[in-house]
Amino acid sequence: MECLIGLQFNDFILLAADGNAGRSIIFMKTDVDKVYHLSDKLALAVSGDFGDAVSFAEFILQNMQLYKLRNGYDMTPDEAAHFTRHQLAESLRTQVITIIYHNYVI
Repeated sequence: MECLIGLQFNDFILLAADGNAGRSIIFMKTDVDKVYHLSDKLALAVSGDFGDAVSFAEFILQNMQLYKLRNGYDMTPDEAAHFTRHQLAESLRTQVITIIYHNYVI
């Protein structure tokens, strides 16, 4: 039920997201901003469970700000993409290990 669109042109990129936050057929909010501005040249569009998507986007945003404070410059788009993919993959592996561990204990 959610939609994110990204179009790449020669000089710019266009990101668009719907403003709905809901579950199943019930909309809880219709004015949600799902596009996060990470820096002057970087933006992140998120979708999924509202709480998880917001917390993940804020986690990425805060870590990129920390990177800028430590190093004095922003991440490049390639570095930001790698960092984001790495965090998603690590989170998925951690959850799978936790599920397997809980199944083993039971």
